[in-house]
Amino acid sequence: MLFENIIVPIDGSDSSRIAADYGFWFASALKAKLTAQNVIDPRMTDLLLAPEFAEETGIKMPLDGAEKLLRAQKRIALLTLDLFKKQSVEHSIGNVQTCIDIGPVANSILKRAAKHDLTIVGHHGRSQQNEAEHATGSVARRIAIDNTRSVLIASQPIQELGHILMAYDGSATADSALVMAERLAVSLRKELKVVHVAPNKQQFPKAKVLMQRAATHLNKAATAYTSAFDNGKQFLDKVTFIVREGQPADTLIEFARVTNGLLVIGSNGSRPRSHKDFLGKTSAYIVRKMETSVLVFRPE
Repeated sequence: MLFENIIVPIDGSDSSRIAADYGFWFASALKAKLTAQNVIDPRMTDLLLAPEFAEETGIKMPLDGAEKLLRAQKRIALLTLDLFKKQSVEHSIGNVQTCIDIGPVANSILKRAAKHDLTIVGHHGRSQQNEAEHATGSVARRIAIDNTRSVLIASQPIQELGHILMAYDGSATADSALVMAERLAVSLRKELKVVHVAPNKQQFPKAKVLMQRAATHLNKAATAYTSAFDNGKQFLDKVTFIVREGQPADTLIEFARVTNGLLVIGSNGSRPRSHKDFLGKTSAYIVRKMETSVLVFRPE
């Protein structure tokens, strides 16, 4: 099954508005339930009330300053969520849920994300960052790495998205992600490109065999799916299989950038004993360095 419950953390920023657009798009195409989350981090209130901050700005906080700041943050959160609801109506999406959580941002998002099939989190692409910020933001990165469910880091606006780009390495996880990617491409009406990166041209024959295996797996999945659910569901008539040469992670990042593809990478569905190997070195590197949107798929 495709994603049935989607959550989008929003804070009113430009990047979260891009994430909201992806949420509306996915929810509409997949007929999924949609939830918007706003997180109030109490540490920001503590920072504003710190003596050093007050001395620097010349602002004198009243004795009930913490309570007033929290109320102001809640009002802003409600306004942000109300706007999300209004926009969901414009996209003909019903039954939208909203929630406000108080706590560290990443922890609060991860707690909610554990109850949803897909979390869509916004993040500005590298081209929009200053020179001191060369990798995906720490919050988005942690959500993608620490989550036990699928995560989409939305970097570029959906109108710039050209196709679905599936990174395939022949693993069981990649097989599951491949089937999901094709059904997602059908639902979103986007072209699907399956790419495998070989380290050198000597590996191309093996890579072509791998691509044939991927095509066979898709055909079997399509037959099984339509047989089990004879309700008019369709798979793509044509999928493009591509073999590229180079270092896998950097090649995939660059290919996604120049073709405006939504890159799909597979990951384990549950946290292994070694936290450092949760995503795998290649996948974790891609999440850190991606300039465009990336979907980390974790099969149940």
